[in-house]
Amino acid sequence: MMSKNGASAQTRDAEWRAAQIYFAGGRWNNPTYYFYGDQVMELAGVIQEQLNIITK
Repeated sequence: MMSKNGASAQTRDAEWRAAQIYFAGGRWNNPTYYFYGDQVMELAGVIQEQLNIITK
């Protein structure tokens, strides 16, 4: 689902947009719902930091 919504581009913007579409559908670009994409990307950053630590 996420790659269908653009996450396969593997950029922060594309992944944020895919999360927004997953959550809000056609209303993904409504600022009311930005909290979801922002929180998804914040969590993705935390997970990536942890992965970086254990893969060194």
